Amino acid sequence: MNRVAKAASAEEVAFSHAASEEAWIPRAILWTVVIVEAVALALPLPGFLRTVVGFTALAPLIWVAAGIQPAQRARTSDAWARARRFNRLRNLTVVFLEEVKRLNWLGVDAKRGGRDATRAEAEMAAIEHRMHELITQIRKAAGTEDGQAG
Repeated sequence: MNRVAKAASAEEVAFSHAASEEAWIPRAILWTVVIVEAVALALPLPGFLRTVVGFTALAPLIWVAAGIQPAQRARTSDAWARARRFNRLRNLTVVFLEEVKRLNWLGVDAKRGGRDATRAEAEMAAIEHRMHELITQIRKAAGTEDGQAG
């Protein structure tokens, strides 16, 4: 089991109202809505009335759902934050890929005649130089966690 799954299974759904004395109120509203819905489905009510009861039940359900804070979601995001320790390397890689895209589009534009061939070659050489510099920075950032000296 990886760290994310372990953190997610550590604790179930918690109510944000649990610390207050009125912790029973959201549960009571939820059960009341469920019982009213069950009765509305069981009784031979006209379709319009069933629809009205169904839509009326949405408001308390949304209110109760807004008070529920899945503790597992908070813990999972913490686990992902711990897993993403190499942000500098990730950022340098994104910049490198953007340079590759620019290089490609410059080549496409030059072949289509959208740019002057000599200017495109000069820009492509400059991009290639930046890519070599990025490779040097990526090599230094590899294996170095955020906060460590590279």
